[in-house]
Amino acid sequence: MAASQVLVAGWYGAGNLGDEMLLSLFVDGCRELGARAVALSFDPAGTTARHGIAAVDIADLAAVEAAMSASGLFALGGGGLLQTHDRFTLDDLDDFDVPGIGSYVRPLLMARQLGVPTLLWAQGLGPLEGGEPRAIVRDLFDWVDHACLRDAGSLALLRALGSQRDCRVAPDPAWAWPLPAVEPLPGAGPAPRRIAIVPRAWPSAPEWPLRLQQALQASEAGAGTHLVWLASQTASVPGRVASDIDFIRSLMASFEGRFSQELQVHSDAAGFTRALAGCQATIAMRLHAQLLSLRLGLPTFCLEYDAKMSATSAQAGVGEDARLDVSSPAGDWNTRLPAWLEATAGLARARGAAIDGLEREALAHREVLREAIAGAGRRPPAPRWPAPARDWLAAWHRRRLGRELEAVRLEAAMREARLSERLDACAEALADARDQAAALGENLHAREVELASLQASRSWRLTRPLRSLRRMASGRGDVAVPASAPTPASAAPATTAGDLDWASFQAKVLSRRGDYRGVFVQECVIDWNVALFQRPQHIALAMARAGYLVIYRTGNFGGDDVQGFREVSPGVWLTNRPEVDGLGGVVRSIYSTGHSRTPESLAACPRDNVLVYEYVDHIDPRISGTPENVARLAALRDWAMGGGVDLVAATSRVLHAEACAALGPERCLFVPNGVDTRHYRDPAQASVVLPEALQAFRRRHARLVGYFGAIAPWLWYDALAELVALRPGLGFVFIGPDYFGGAARLPVAPNVLHLGAVDYRVLPAHGAVFDACMIPFEPGDIARSTSPLKLFEYFALEKPVVVSSQMIECTVFPEVFHGDSPATLAAALDQALAVAGDGGFRARLATLADQNDWDRRAARLDRAARRGAVRAGAL
Repeated sequence: MAASQVLVAGWYGAGNLGDEMLLSLFVDGCRELGARAVALSFDPAGTTARHGIAAVDIADLAAVEAAMSASGLFALGGGGLLQTHDRFTLDDLDDFDVPGIGSYVRPLLMARQLGVPTLLWAQGLGPLEGGEPRAIVRDLFDWVDHACLRDAGSLALLRALGSQRDCRVAPDPAWAWPLPAVEPLPGAGPAPRRIAIVPRAWPSAPEWPLRLQQALQASEAGAGTHLVWLASQTASVPGRVASDIDFIRSLMASFEGRFSQELQVHSDAAGFTRALAGCQATIAMRLHAQLLSLRLGLPTFCLEYDAKMSATSAQAGVGEDARLDVSSPAGDWNTRLPAWLEATAGLARARGAAIDGLEREALAHREVLREAIAGAGRRPPAPRWPAPARDWLAAWHRRRLGRELEAVRLEAAMREARLSERLDACAEALADARDQAAALGENLHAREVELASLQASRSWRLTRPLRSLRRMASGRGDVAVPASAPTPASAAPATTAGDLDWASFQAKVLSRRGDYRGVFVQECVIDWNVALFQRPQHIALAMARAGYLVIYRTGNFGGDDVQGFREVSPGVWLTNRPEVDGLGGVVRSIYSTGHSRTPESLAACPRDNVLVYEYVDHIDPRISGTPENVARLAALRDWAMGGGVDLVAATSRVLHAEACAALGPERCLFVPNGVDTRHYRDPAQASVVLPEALQAFRRRHARLVGYFGAIAPWLWYDALAELVALRPGLGFVFIGPDYFGGAARLPVAPNVLHLGAVDYRVLPAHGAVFDACMIPFEPGDIARSTSPLKLFEYFALEKPVVVSSQMIECTVFPEVFHGDSPATLAAALDQALAVAGDGGFRARLATLADQNDWDRRAARLDRAARRGAVRAGAL
């Protein structure tokens, strides 16, 4: 009796055109032979909906084992599954949860252990680089019960591996896939020529999209074409599979304005085939799109990225003039593709001579399937492996149970640590309270003794009548009087209690300016006491550490409330006083985002001042607000770039290049943002008690991805919404104040937490709970020209960082991961989280933090400012 249930695995559930065609053929073949197919899938629900069969999650060990035990045959389905474009190692076979090519090999090992007959069906082998993958594939072919290959190159590779397995070789089964009825192709008339393009991302040849664009533009025949972009992989399974759609949209954006174009997405092969049939030609970079186009008789230009496409071109008799390796130099693209476009313009549909034969020969794979199903029923059930053999199932279950146990232990340890911290904090608070109570008791006792002594004194007794007479004369008796009363604004004091007035500051501080390396005045740009501690405050502190007397000017717009001069850190004086305008012999820092000074007011500063223009951002309404503010800042920038200042300190390469073009490189500095490594490595951060909301969120999510900074208009909110949906198992934490309504645009989802602003003093403790960090700026001018301060703070936390690809000040570091779409950002997060616990990687991040400390930035400013001061005669 033949096998009644056949379990089949492959790249199923991804919506991939070729793999879903192969599964459709496999399912139909089983039905014709009286068997029922069940698929291992990356998206079981999608597979069931698409093919009408039962499906099991390929990563669910218990479900796969149950399905395997109930099957009479296991098949690894057709396609190029056994290759090293993706991860493929011997160690991966030990762990059922590791993604990669091992996902296809492990079910074969399970089948062998359970005594289920096996079939390697319509396999396309290679490339296979490295000894381990080659040994695994050779071993598989030596012991599986049935096998067939889809091209002669795969057989040659198998022989090169040392296997003498007898394998039937036939063209890809998709050559025999039943073509749907299609409409006749439009004739070559005045309407634009429609060319289908079926691309795929291929990191090994990143220049191919640009080569294609240039080649199409170079061709007269390509000038009037309408491009029909077709997605070959349409499904997106969070954490597992990314579709081609975002990649194609990025390609279309680069073609915008050069060609008319459209994107078509079809959920099944029939719809895809009809879309192809509506075009006059195809440029194919997907094997099964290439195959379908050739079967339809369309002129087909084959962009070959590996041997399987080359083999299909050779089988179908495609001439060299219609084939191109995607890694070819630009010259080959610019000659071969335009020549093909011109040669095929106006050609009618015509199938190649070899196509009919390929369609017949491909049926051989169905015969192999028939033999495997029939043979499985005649084979007696085999026992589990004997003791000397490897018990894969036990190993997988032990590994998974060990991982789950470790997670439970970790959670228990974390919970115990949190409880211990709370207990210690409570014990310390109780001890402090007892000490304070004891101190107050002692003080009270001393006061009582003093009072008793006073009241017992002779002077107190003699003056008692006088005190009574005074109260009676005033007519008030014992009346309580408020300690202070509101002061009208017009009568506000010149200084707040504790603040120095100008005269006192001159006498007590400025009189000793010779003890300092110099005087650094930070012109008003942002209050000292704000939710985000930013570059101006950091530079001020670093310049003070470098030996400068620092005067930090404030508009009292936030929480500064200074009236006069107040020392906020050793050597750093906060002030709102106008007398600072007249200080001579100082380094005066003006920010491109600061509204307090105009060119006229700065020109009136003493001539011996060194004026430094901090070019930190492009003038942009999203940063600077109203048109009036933008105009004011633009005027200040133009004055500075026209020679009004001594130095320009630019925070990014883009801004530095602009400054050099305007002023010359000798007056321009590249001074990116930095980090206070002392603050981020302070052991006291470990004792900070985190908000309960964050602790609860941490308990619900095994991995956290964090962002701290302004929740501002320049964040990539659309991509964040998709990213959060693509990775529902990750927790996303956003820390920062709301800028211009940005918080309302954050994704609303169970795996998103917005904490609002967090005091900089405890920010490192919050960031320490993240597993990875991100800076998701929206692509555009701000992303390209910004040096994010938080990048270096993430380095100091030793957290892997993911950014938008256009953030060139971040991606210049090889350690930074990046993406240009939700799918590629998700993949970048996966890479970042994979190295989060790597000690070597964390050490590299720590080194980067040390190399970008604020003290180094201050030293750079100090050297340049002193040279500028010598020229101006200040020092």
